[in-house]
Amino acid sequence: MSNIDAVENLTILMACVAGFFIILNMLKKNRETARQGEMKIRDLKRELDEQFHAVRKAAEQGDATAQAKLGFAYYSGDRFPQGDKEAVK
Repeated sequence: MSNIDAVENLTILMACVAGFFIILNMLKKNRETARQGEMKIRDLKRELDEQFHAVRKAAEQGDATAQAKLGFAYYSGDRFPQGDKEAVK
């Protein structure tokens, strides 16, 4: 093998290693983005649960607007199984 062939092989190897690290870095960034997205989803679910409980409590205390919102949520099947019986209640 000549020196030129060795240099060409080394150049190709270095390019492959560099490409590997670029891909590895992209995967790491994508994983972090996914984690952040999962955290946002968890936070939104928690917030929706808190809002639902507040509306349910207000509805149980006779708030007509809250009762209407809760009835529509049951009617449309939003956040829990659809049920006309619960919607009318």
